[in-house]
Amino acid sequence: NGPSNATGVNITDKLDSAFEFIAELNPDAVYENGVVTWNINRINVNETASVVLIVRVVKEGNFSNVAFAMSSENDTVVNGSSENVTAGTVILNVTKVANVTQVHVGDVVRFNITVNNTGSANATGVNVTDVLDPAFEFVNASDNAKAVDNVVVWNVGDIVNGTSVTVWVEVRVKTNGTFTNVATVIAKENKTSFENETNITVNPIVDLSIIKYVSATNITIGDEIVYTIVVVNNGPSNATNVNVTENLKGNVEFINVNASKGDYDKSTGIWAVGTLKYNESVTLILTVKVLSGETIENAVSVNSTENDTKPGNNNYTSENVTVNKAPSFVDAEDVNLTYGEVIVIPVHSENATGIIYQIINPEGDVVSNGTIGVGENITGLDLSAGDYVINLTTIVDVNHTVATNTSKLTVNKAVPPMDITPMNITYGENETIIIELPENATGTVNITVGNKTFEDIPIENGTVNINIPDLPAGNYTVNVTYSGNENYTSINGSESFNVKKIDTPINLDTQDIFYGEEEIIVVTLPEDATGTVNVTVGDKTYENLPINNGKVELPIDNLGGGTYHVEVVYGGDSNHNGNTTSGSFVVSPVKPIITIEVEDIWVGEVEILNVTVNAPGSVNITVNGITVTVSLENGVITTDVLAAGILEDYNGRATWNIINLPVGLYPAFAIYGGNENYTSVNISDVFRVKALPSSIDITTHDIYVGEDESIQVVVNYTDATGNITITVDGKNYSSPVVNGTAKFIVPGLKAGEYDVVATYSGDDKYLPSNATGEFKVSKLTPAINVDAPDIKVGEDGVITVSVPEDATGMITIVIGGKEYTAPIKDGKAIFVIPGLSEGTYEIIAYYSGDDKYNSIDGVGSINVLHLEENKTIEVVENPSIDVGLVSYPTGNPILMVLLAVMLIGFASIKRFKK
Repeated sequence: NGPSNATGVNITDKLDSAFEFIAELNPDAVYENGVVTWNINRINVNETASVVLIVRVVKEGNFSNVAFAMSSENDTVVNGSSENVTAGTVILNVTKVANVTQVHVGDVVRFNITVNNTGSANATGVNVTDVLDPAFEFVNASDNAKAVDNVVVWNVGDIVNGTSVTVWVEVRVKTNGTFTNVATVIAKENKTSFENETNITVNPIVDLSIIKYVSATNITIGDEIVYTIVVVNNGPSNATNVNVTENLKGNVEFINVNASKGDYDKSTGIWAVGTLKYNESVTLILTVKVLSGETIENAVSVNSTENDTKPGNNNYTSENVTVNKAPSFVDAEDVNLTYGEVIVIPVHSENATGIIYQIINPEGDVVSNGTIGVGENITGLDLSAGDYVINLTTIVDVNHTVATNTSKLTVNKAVPPMDITPMNITYGENETIIIELPENATGTVNITVGNKTFEDIPIENGTVNINIPDLPAGNYTVNVTYSGNENYTSINGSESFNVKKIDTPINLDTQDIFYGEEEIIVVTLPEDATGTVNVTVGDKTYENLPINNGKVELPIDNLGGGTYHVEVVYGGDSNHNGNTTSGSFVVSPVKPIITIEVEDIWVGEVEILNVTVNAPGSVNITVNGITVTVSLENGVITTDVLAAGILEDYNGRATWNIINLPVGLYPAFAIYGGNENYTSVNISDVFRVKALPSSIDITTHDIYVGEDESIQVVVNYTDATGNITITVDGKNYSSPVVNGTAKFIVPGLKAGEYDVVATYSGDDKYLPSNATGEFKVSKLTPAINVDAPDIKVGEDGVITVSVPEDATGMITIVIGGKEYTAPIKDGKAIFVIPGLSEGTYEIIAYYSGDDKYNSIDGVGSINVLHLEENKTIEVVENPSIDVGLVSYPTGNPILMVLLAVMLIGFASIKRFKK
């Protein structure tokens, strides 16, 4: 409205939370955080500029929208106008109801769908969709419906608030089951759809028929019958849980079954077929064996879960089977055996329940009879030798006929076993001879021993015992003859025995003594032994020492120290055998006393070892595999284990100085060899050469990513050897110790703080030790450069942000209040920024950082220059500007806000070059 032109004009519209920004139709507008800003730049006097903003209403209620305008000529914001908007809502409810809840296959079902608008606004462009289940076939639908591929869509149009619309669809059910049908409604005013569902249950119907065939109607007991059962489903639905009941009557035995489908349980007679599809047939072949002679009847039935339209064909009875009696059979094997063997007569039979038998002897008498079961043998017979006849007769049931047969049994005489058991005896004992025959053997035996004969000695319970006294020493033969009886043949036998002299026991009694004592040797024999003995002690023999009352005593003195062997020889007499025995005794020396003195030392010190013995001579001392002999007359020996050297000095006791022993635990052994007056003695002790304690020091360095960490570990002894192991970041590194030092290089460490744990293994001189250290690996701080050449209005700004070539990650820039992010490639991120207005823009660049480089930001700028024009600018102070908000009806829920700014007057414009 003037009076001057307005420059640097900006329009600002802060949106209420009820509005959702959709678009602005002016290219020079910027939307950020709910605020829309238009940069109009210039409006001449009496000139009008307008902008357009499109928003979506997201809340219900009455809301206002206010716009503000300002220019370079005004110090304060000019208040604009506002427009109120009232927004309603659309709420659609869907109800779907079927005219039935349970139907049969093939029935037609109608679904009624009602859509009710309970919102405060009208619903437009309403569509109702029903996706039919595959079990349904489309039949018909209400007006405005379109059905394609089992999907029905109604174009309902508009539904005024508070009103409803009803549509319907009819379908035919193709299969049985419970099915869900869902209807969905959507309008232009709603972001989401509304849906409702209903369920119906479809019950199937079937017609099952069954028939049964039998393979034969006139048979004999033991024959097999084959039954064939056929079941057919005549539909129209599939039959489920189909079961066939096979009632087998008569005494039959199950043999085999073959089912084309399902399983047959012979214990219940149920054939579980399962599901039988429409027009499907199944077969069961059942084989049984006939066990009795009664007439066999058989019936069969079928059922399923579904209703059967023709129950009359669910049962079937096959033809009756007539069964005839079967013959029986029996025989026994001829048996030939020897008396005393177990009699087993194998008997074979068929179709019998038992067998009656008789045993007839050669005189025609029945000696045994009885009954056995089928499959049993005739046993338990006790028959004398002879020829027998066996008569057999079958025992049968009402279904079989009786059979008879005979066989032979021959029992031969047996050769009896005869055991002759004499006894080897000693002169003066009685000889006992035992003769053993079978327990049932009868009669007598004749016995000859040397020149003596014993005739007709009776047998009692199969045994003969005879005692013969006063036999002189020597070897004898026993001859025995048995004459036999009705069951046993005659037999001869012989055996030998010996009468020997009496053995003579000798007992030798000796005693261990000390040097200077008297040894008494005592030899003891039986009291009735006579004659002499010879005794040898060491290398001296004492001959023909007389025996008095079974004893000999021999005293011996002046024996030197040592062990003596004693040998005794007895020549025997007329009643006793000769014999020898031996023994020994010891003349012991005196045992001396020995002591040893040792002490623990540090490695490098001298071990002084002292040994004392209360006897003359020398002592052997062993340490660390080295043995030395030291005189007990104050002898001293010094030994360097690295360079042996011996110095002898007899001035009091045995001393051993040991130099340069390595670290370790050392047993020390001292042995005194003894002499003719003293025994050998020994003693031992243990001393320790201890390793020196050690310590280590760790030197580390703080580094940057990409550098190697150098670590040095120093032992506090320069002559230390062994190994040092360090642990850094979970990894172990080992290095040998050289001149007391170990060095390590650890590469490839990421940024962070690290602990170092070092362990020294120790060696043969120094104990292990450990220590800890730490160091830090820091990221590098990269250089960042922002390069943005000047552009003119309308050109795209090209901004290049550079970092080191090996840097990775993302770079984000902020320019003109907007943020842009791009990945780094070869150390650069390039941004192309369109639509920049005239002016100078600050560029803030942020680098995210990576494993090697820290994050960092940089600053740059870009100049956007005016296009050059030959126009003149006239400036009028304090123009008056009015801002108006125009509202256009655009429908619910989209509101288009038209902002109009009218400026009055036009003037010629001239742009001056800088």
